[in-house]
Amino acid sequence: MIKFVRIATFVAAAAILLASFFIVDANHELSLASRAYRHFDMDQTMRHARRALLTAGSNNKLRFQALAIEVSAARQMGKRKKAREYLNKMTTISLPASCISCYLRRGELRYELGDYKGALRDLNIGLKSKNAMQPESAARYYARRGLTRLALGNGRAAMEDAETALSLNSNAPLPHFLKSSCLNKKGDHAGALQEAKIAYQIARRQWGFFNSIEGKKWLHYYVAVTFRGKKQ
Repeated sequence: MIKFVRIATFVAAAAILLASFFIVDANHELSLASRAYRHFDMDQTMRHARRALLTAGSNNKLRFQALAIEVSAARQMGKRKKAREYLNKMTTISLPASCISCYLRRGELRYELGDYKGALRDLNIGLKSKNAMQPESAARYYARRGLTRLALGNGRAAMEDAETALSLNSNAPLPHFLKSSCLNKKGDHAGALQEAKIAYQIARRQWGFFNSIEGKKWLHYYVAVTFRGKKQ
């Protein structure tokens, strides 16, 4: 009996140790994946994200983070179909209400892939805890929700989000680009150009902004409104 208890204890301890190893390994792979993504090395990003997913086990938060990186990397590589497949897998993961960052991140990814209604649902949930967020982070997600609302045709609510984002952080390009887009939709082309110029100057000081897919889109937008302004 004593021998059996010792064996059972040893097996349990080994299982806990093994699980801990996988979680640490998954975190390490996520760190490497994030670093590779920041340096625009998408092949390495995908490789480390896959390893993180394999070693995450039943840890839903780690699995979610690994899939989020895969979505972003696939989209950056121009593989939108693959990105949607990863996003669909993310939606099958049960998220606790306390994981605000999960809802905000998924909302952002849904926006990037054109699922505006799904994005708005996630962003609304995440922004309920705006008081617990740093102003810079809150500004980013208010701007993202504003862009989502604008895509859904709600320009008034989008402008409200733009103003809120700017009140939280006026030194980020996205809130200014959002406000510019709102003004552009209203026909205030002079105001749109002014905000686009501010956004462009801020974005130029942020390394890598214009190397991203979204950054390139905003660069094209800036060129378009600037060219139109010169013609008028």
